[in-house]
Amino acid sequence: MTEPPSGLARGDWRRGLPPTVPAEAREALPPVRAIRFDSRQVEPGDLFVCIPGDRTDGHAFASAAVERGAAALVCVAGREGEVGGLGVPVVGVADPRATMAQLSAAHEDYPGKKLTVIGVTGTDGKSTTSFLMLAALEGAGLKAGLLTTIECQIAGVTIPNPTRLTSQEAPFVQRLLAEMVDAGCTHAVVEATSHGLEQHRVDGCEFHAAIFTNLTPDHLDFHGTFEAYRKAKGRDRKS
Repeated sequence: MTEPPSGLARGDWRRGLPPTVPAEAREALPPVRAIRFDSRQVEPGDLFVCIPGDRTDGHAFASAAVERGAAALVCVAGREGEVGGLGVPVVGVADPRATMAQLSAAHEDYPGKKLTVIGVTGTDGKSTTSFLMLAALEGAGLKAGLLTTIECQIAGVTIPNPTRLTSQEAPFVQRLLAEMVDAGCTHAVVEATSHGLEQHRVDGCEFHAAIFTNLTPDHLDFHGTFEAYRKAKGRDRKS
């Protein structure tokens, strides 16, 4: 599951827009039902974020998203002309992927601020450490949630993670944290990969603490150098 389940907004996504977006432009944007980055998942009333990728470019699917009912579009600043003329408001930002994380947090009314969020990163042992941390929290009588490669949990209820992605995309992560808040959780354990940290998937989680298991040369095909990999692993201290 890589997209958040359908549901009404808990907060106002426009609060997550960067300060470069003028106030009058914000006011012209409509409320939305959900935040999407895959045009195939768009339903009427959703916001579609055009994310450039290594293989595909979300801007090419803006028209398909609008046909499916997207109420507004977020694109790369300077590329508004590519997705304009579709009959819905368009807002340009410097980095749509990073902005999507902030929009998702705002859309869910900043659940990370209502939880004590513990991030777990490192090359190896992340899932095991995450489960041990969850057990420790529950053993202390605390109600907690979990997000890992293997599965997610909300107050003892297991939610499968069929994609096996450690760090889901921001809309799912923020929705899951919001559901933890709804379930009465006070703590959340979030496993975070270097890919997820580098791609801003867990930005807006408001980490209160971070557990670093270890660091060995890995994923250099993505990060390029060991130093870049090391820096990516440290992003949870800033998210």
